[in-house]
Amino acid sequence: MSRVGVKVGELLARVARRLGGESEVERAALTGAQQQARLEEAQRIAGIGSWEWDIPADRATWSDEFFRLYGYEPGSFEPNLEAYMATVHPEDRERVQAIVERAMADHQPFSYEVRVVRPDGSERVCH
Repeated sequence: MSRVGVKVGELLARVARRLGGESEVERAALTGAQQQARLEEAQRIAGIGSWEWDIPADRATWSDEFFRLYGYEPGSFEPNLEAYMATVHPEDRERVQAIVERAMADHQPFSYEVRVVRPDGSERVCH
């Protein structure tokens, strides 16, 4: 990149910072920890959680907000299918189990609403 290109890039970055934004270079320079912190903050603000499930190992990773939405302290247990199903309202378990089994057999995404029973006995509908 030429010196002019660098100076223009620096100028754009300064303008973006003054306007409250970030340049592409600044966004690309975020560390993994910074990106994770931003994701966690966004999930907290939006009231949404995320999860990943290693099906063969039956190990899940829940975001901190996912734990909180379900009424648990983040990291308070190792999530897996059994632990998740224990949170599902008893009247919804058969339906949810069928959805999960169909998705695993078809290798297709799935979406559903479910009643969750939190540790304090309160119920919450989650999508």
